[in-house]
Amino acid sequence: MVSLTLGQIAEIANARIPDPPPVPDLCIDHAASLSAAGPGSISFYSHARHRAELQRTRASAVLLRESDRDHCPVPSLSCEDPYLGMARVLQALYPPPEVTHAIHPGAVVDDSAQLEAPVRVDFGCVVGANVRIGAGSVLGPHCVIGEGVTLGEGCVLHARVALHEGVRVGDRVEFWPGVVVGSDGFGYAQEDRRWVKLTHRGGVRIGDDCEIGANSTIDRGMLDDTVIGCGVKIDNQVQIAHNVQIGDHSAIAGNAGIAGSARIGRYCQIGGAAGVQGHVELADGVIITGMSKANQTLIRAGAYSSGTSIQENADWLRNVARFKQLDRIIRALKEGDKS
Repeated sequence: MVSLTLGQIAEIANARIPDPPPVPDLCIDHAASLSAAGPGSISFYSHARHRAELQRTRASAVLLRESDRDHCPVPSLSCEDPYLGMARVLQALYPPPEVTHAIHPGAVVDDSAQLEAPVRVDFGCVVGANVRIGAGSVLGPHCVIGEGVTLGEGCVLHARVALHEGVRVGDRVEFWPGVVVGSDGFGYAQEDRRWVKLTHRGGVRIGDDCEIGANSTIDRGMLDDTVIGCGVKIDNQVQIAHNVQIGDHSAIAGNAGIAGSARIGRYCQIGGAAGVQGHVELADGVIITGMSKANQTLIRAGAYSSGTSIQENADWLRNVARFKQLDRIIRALKEGDKS
């Protein structure tokens, strides 16, 4: 168990402690929400909607902004961004376990695979020919690593992750359960109203420090590679199609779908259940809000939305009916202007 003093937490979170410190020898060994916190725990406060919870908290310490200090009944540390500060503290309180070299007897590892110790391979894993796995990486139960896959140092694959042949992964990449990388893209040509499959021979390249959420899928390219840049964060159940390119440090929320050959810039954010049409390009810094559809190239940074917000069904039905009449109304207005 990790235990931190207020001084250590302040340094980690880039926060300030009141002078003199309220409890010089106070130690923190876990984190909790404001309402569930108790002795030995740290929490954070970043929005006025939680004011009542802050005023009742029993946490040993709270990260908050300087302007909120007077509302806190327990020792506090002030910082510009309590949410970011808490993220850093959580990493310090809950570091990943040290990796020891171990190959489970129930795993199948090809003789030609190169595993740079220490690497842990759990029960039921299959590691194919000519695979290379960097030091400090972990393969959870029932992972499948296809022929020729390259996996960098410090990667973590949770249960049932499948990396197909032609996949190259950088360092410190985390894959949550059920991720599939390198399956064929959805590509077919038509002949006499029947589908002819386009065999995909490209690969997938994933940069350093990425995270791929549970049951997300990244398809291999048809001829060239699908490319995921460094620091990209992908939520659960996201579909990345063939030949997509995603720039460094972009983030994609759950249930989003990126169609084939789309290009996403750096530092982009794509909201939950949003869609990006194939061959569309998004400039650096574009934000697509949840459930929106990006069906055209966007050349400037900024936030973009589509669709309508929720409303009573009767109002929605009337508005849909009126929407269908917009073209006729505009044509009539243009004709009136001519007369």
